[in-house]
Amino acid sequence: MTMTLCKKLLDLTKTILAAVKAGDYSSLGKLLEERKEIMERLKMATMPDLEMLRPIFQEIIALETECMESATQERQKIMTEIKKLQERKRASSGYTTQYLKYMDQTH
Repeated sequence: MTMTLCKKLLDLTKTILAAVKAGDYSSLGKLLEERKEIMERLKMATMPDLEMLRPIFQEIIALETECMESATQERQKIMTEIKKLQERKRASSGYTTQYLKYMDQTH
């Protein structure tokens, strides 16, 4: 049972990474909830020889690391876009303010 759960966790981690890389953040909540359920079941499971599980957990850790790196890069891209939008808003707001002042003076 433990081996099956570990393999499910590995497969799910691969799915999570694929979703992150595809920018499919809407499905992450459900996937992470599934992951949490598997982790809870693993906590209660009897652990066999841990050496047997080592390769699976090493792969899960590597995938998790890649997931975090991808999410961090995406977050940086989003923050850059937000800053650009804020700058545009400030410029537009400044232009509108100056235009309205000009219109008030000419009418």
